[in-house]
Amino acid sequence: MAIENPTVTSLGSRAKKLMRPIARVFYRALKPLVHPLAFRVRHYLFAPLYQEQQRISLKTLQELQEIKKALLQNPRGSPLAALHEDRQQISFNTVQELQVIKEALQQDLQLTSAAIRQEVQKQVNRLQPRLDRIEQYALASARRVAINCGPDEVLVRSEVGYLLCSAYDHAVLACLIETGELERGTRLLIQKFLEPGDVFVDVGANLGLHTLAAARAMQGQGRIIAFEPFEPTQRLLAKSIWMNGFAEITEIHQAAVSNRAGHQKLFLGATSGHHSLFQLSTPSTLTPPPVEVPLVRLDEVLPPTTAVNLIKIDAEGAELEVLESAEAIIQNNQDIALIVEFGSSHLARTGHTTQDWLSAFQKLGLHYRAINTETGTLEEWSVDQIERAESINLFFARPGSLAWAKAAVAT
Repeated sequence: MAIENPTVTSLGSRAKKLMRPIARVFYRALKPLVHPLAFRVRHYLFAPLYQEQQRISLKTLQELQEIKKALLQNPRGSPLAALHEDRQQISFNTVQELQVIKEALQQDLQLTSAAIRQEVQKQVNRLQPRLDRIEQYALASARRVAINCGPDEVLVRSEVGYLLCSAYDHAVLACLIETGELERGTRLLIQKFLEPGDVFVDVGANLGLHTLAAARAMQGQGRIIAFEPFEPTQRLLAKSIWMNGFAEITEIHQAAVSNRAGHQKLFLGATSGHHSLFQLSTPSTLTPPPVEVPLVRLDEVLPPTTAVNLIKIDAEGAELEVLESAEAIIQNNQDIALIVEFGSSHLARTGHTTQDWLSAFQKLGLHYRAINTETGTLEEWSVDQIERAESINLFFARPGSLAWAKAAVAT
């Protein structure tokens, strides 16, 4: 590493200080001479560049003037005009595409809305009967009353009017208080089928639900012949018919309809609707002992020439005996209809087969349809189907008859 000499450094600094005033004197003396010379040198060197710049600027200005002139003379043919036209074309095409998309969306929306409306209507149509039934049940429940009217009488308001029931018939009372009826589908069919002026025969009238349904459908005009073999139930039936104002068109017989006249034991079931002329399977400890009741033939009570529109048979196993006593009436009324209860347990007690039972009706030209227990509509059921049912009411009529067509329209 070199060592700086302080003496030399001090002499250099002194020399610089002495030279600065001398340099300034020379600069001031030479400036008037050097400045013009430097200007001329600079002008000489940069003059070509200035000329080229001016030439380019002039050319650019001329081109701009030519473009301006061209735009003024032919605005449509200019590049800007072409660009403007292209933009207008693109906008027009875009608007058209948007219009097509809008129309397609509107069409899809209309189709979707129509499909939704159809589906909603389908669901409404499917649910409407149930909703109507719920409403009817709600209204019926609100109106339902049960009043004790004596030692063995309870007054119940049903779907067809006021009914008197036995205070000891707990199953019937519970059903009437809960729903207001016992066989809704059959009741609806009776009300739709019968008209004012018709004749209705109720074999096995019990408490009179179907008897009252028929009287209301006939609007108090016509004739009703009802048969109830058990005397206590027959008395309740007569009172109910009178209370509802249909005593004038209704005649009630305290008798069981069979294929012969005379007397026979009636076996009493656990509820009034199960009394039968045939031995029941219910243990005797749960039911009263049998009672003797009168027997009548239907054609002895009604002349065979009587015009009859509908016969209802609920005889707990004695259906074929009732049918035999009504053959002449059925043959003389081509448009007659029958509603008959079928029960496999009844056939087991009477020793009949299903085919034997149905053949008795077929010999009279009568064909059957099953009655829907809720709606009363007529349905085609096979023999296997009716045998599997614990109990089902069947509608019988001659195909092609007025009764057959009338029932189809009513349901």
